Amino acid sequence: MPSDIYNSPTRQSMTDDESIWSARAGEELYDLTVDPAETDNRLANPSLTEVRDQLRRRLEQWMQDTNDPLLKGPIVRPSSAN
Repeated sequence: MPSDIYNSPTRQSMTDDESIWSARAGEELYDLTVDPAETDNRLANPSLTEVRDQLRRRLEQWMQDTNDPLLKGPIVRPSSAN
């Protein structure tokens, strides 16, 4: 996050929880009914294996249907974006 945003009074007033700025897991699965703030990543929960696998298949199909460039690997950041 750019330091001008990170250090802004608006961002600082949003939360004191610094953990929200840490790196996120590659995959996340939340029960938004009981955890609307998305604080408990349930991806590793054995009882949700079927849900996780179904969502993975749906995402893969959507990526194929839309010719998502991520299917060809990571997208390199243009040097002009530095």
